[in-house]
Amino acid sequence: MHVHSVLGPGLLESAYRLSRSRITKARLRLVVESLVIVEVKSVQAVHPVHQAQLLSYMRLSGIGVGLLINFYVLHLRDGIKRLVVG
Repeated sequence: MHVHSVLGPGLLESAYRLSRSRITKARLRLVVESLVIVEVKSVQAVHPVHQAQLLSYMRLSGIGVGLLINFYVLHLRDGIKRLVVG
């Protein structure tokens, strides 16, 4: 439970394993110029866990801007959510 509390939800199973008392980092799908993390989905509805997953990636990587892009929408502009952490 401690590892999940530290890392946050939505990571790959391997990210929650401890290796030599260190937390294994997540494998990010797409990082643009080390400035923006892009998480791509194709789901009927974006749920809070999808945003939490992206926030976990952002926190672990130290990258403060993320885009959650859902391709399962009529107009792509309706499927883009920008997240920023300070």
